[in-house]
Amino acid sequence: MGLKNLNLANRIFNNTLALTIASAGQLVGNIILFFYLSRLLQAEGLGIYSTVIAIFHTVILGCAVVNPYIPRELSKDLSQTNRYLIHGGLISAAIALILTIGLDLLVPFLGYLPQTEIGLYLISLAIFPEAMNVVLFTMFISHQKAKFISFTSLVVIFGRILISLLALYLGYGVTSLIIIYAGFSYLSLLLNFIFLRRFILAPRWEFNFPFLTKMVLELKYFAGTTILNMLFSQSEVIVLSLIGGETQVGFYSAALKLVTVWAMLPTSYATAIFPVLSSTYQESRSRAVDLQNRSLKYLMALAFPLAVGICLTASLIIPLFYGPGFEGSIFTLQLLAWYLPLAFCNMILYRMLYVRGEQHIVFRIQFASEIIQVVSAVVLIPIYDWNGAAIALILGNFSYSVLSIFFVARDKSPLPLLQISWRFILASSLMGAYVWICTPVLNLFFLIAGAVVIYLALLLILRAFSNEDRLLFKRLLSFSKDSPPGQPSTVVFDIKE
Repeated sequence: MGLKNLNLANRIFNNTLALTIASAGQLVGNIILFFYLSRLLQAEGLGIYSTVIAIFHTVILGCAVVNPYIPRELSKDLSQTNRYLIHGGLISAAIALILTIGLDLLVPFLGYLPQTEIGLYLISLAIFPEAMNVVLFTMFISHQKAKFISFTSLVVIFGRILISLLALYLGYGVTSLIIIYAGFSYLSLLLNFIFLRRFILAPRWEFNFPFLTKMVLELKYFAGTTILNMLFSQSEVIVLSLIGGETQVGFYSAALKLVTVWAMLPTSYATAIFPVLSSTYQESRSRAVDLQNRSLKYLMALAFPLAVGICLTASLIIPLFYGPGFEGSIFTLQLLAWYLPLAFCNMILYRMLYVRGEQHIVFRIQFASEIIQVVSAVVLIPIYDWNGAAIALILGNFSYSVLSIFFVARDKSPLPLLQISWRFILASSLMGAYVWICTPVLNLFFLIAGAVVIYLALLLILRAFSNEDRLLFKRLLSFSKDSPPGQPSTVVFDIKE
């Protein structure tokens, strides 16, 4: 059965692909920049840049108040696009102004190096365009136009990286990279606005105070969760920078970057599926639950082999990307590899709670897990340095997963995680045995190639995917070649009442 005669599977697939391309470009570009930064400026320079960007990303989370709310509501009635655009923009602009002033007032009290302080003042100029980009992002997602996000992201990230590398080649330091970063945030806003006006709607002024009031009141739990994200996101990095200094942040960030590059997969998929999940839930709770569990299944199929592979090959990966001097990041990467299954799972579960209208539960989960992460960081970093930051991150995400599973399943919604995951855990473990045995004798390329072949073969042997799954994959990859001209393919998720 199709969702309102639309191709549910292709909608999710196409938008996930577009968002993944955008995220991949951004993360690969950042790794390239980290590659050169680590060699030219060593751990201290990398730490200064990482500290500034980590604080900036933490602050701009405060601008994401409307991010989950607008796609959930607008997907129900797209005729309200201009109204949500204008009022969401007003809310985001006000938040951006408050955050910019707040960051600039806070900088002198953080005790960072002079270069780090200058970088924070400069990066604060990018808060406004990033806040506006959040609102435009919700428009594209709600209208299933993620391809424009992909295009803008690729243009901005590759332009930013190329100009940054040129600046490094010409002898400029970390400060120049931060100026370049801020400049390209404004370019991103300009491109997104052009696409909005050309392909969705030309914005017009439409102010309705009762609607704004209603929107602000409904945003209270979303705002609470966002504030928690802002205060505690990357809290382990900030605690590490205050206790251990920028050099230790460099070692930690080197490992973290190689893990978060894979977080683009669940982020892109979950972002694309969110408005579809919301619409589906309005029609049938059981269909939405089935879509939730299928999504978890597909993400776990990726998360476990990635975690095992990264953990066992960390001693080869770190020298390859960062060269000599970053040996201290190897064990950190082995720890952080286990962040992936938790993050992949969490991306779906908290969105399901949003769809069910339980944003107050998401707030409580976020609050509890962030407190655990911050306390763990404060306790463990003085003992284990940057490895303590890695452990704190994992503990925070583990607590988030446990609480999310409890609240998602408590209303008797089927959530058979063990049934969903056991085949992938077993296949990943056997694949890991091959990697562990062959690491001393094979280079990284042949290790990865062999691991992929073994894992896929084990999935076939274990019958990890049903006939419906295989049919779905086959038809998705065919790109609707059997569909009549101008019509979508008939492939949909096998969601039953």
